Amino acid sequence: MLQVRLRGLALDQSNSPVVILEVEKTNKGFGIWIGPFEAEALALAVSGKDFPRPLTYDLFINTVERLGASFDDNRCKAFRLPCSSSKKELRNFC
Repeated sequence: MLQVRLRGLALDQSNSPVVILEVEKTNKGFGIWIGPFEAEALALAVSGKDFPRPLTYDLFINTVERLGASFDDNRCKAFRLPCSSSKKELRNFC
């Protein structure tokens, strides 16, 4: 299994948003094309700015934490164009 981290967000030549991921402990990376709304949400999440009310991802994370759980793993289940899906595993849930 490869572990990756967010390296940044970019726009391709046609102004489509791309998430740039970097494989940890290597100098290799790759891009995943995402929609404009997902790109905006991700940009807000990594901006470090405070907002007057919680954003969607804040509500999701706060709910998981209030249940006494934490994210243990996130694996890509299917990586087929035009979309992919992932499985999130929670630890200490119920």
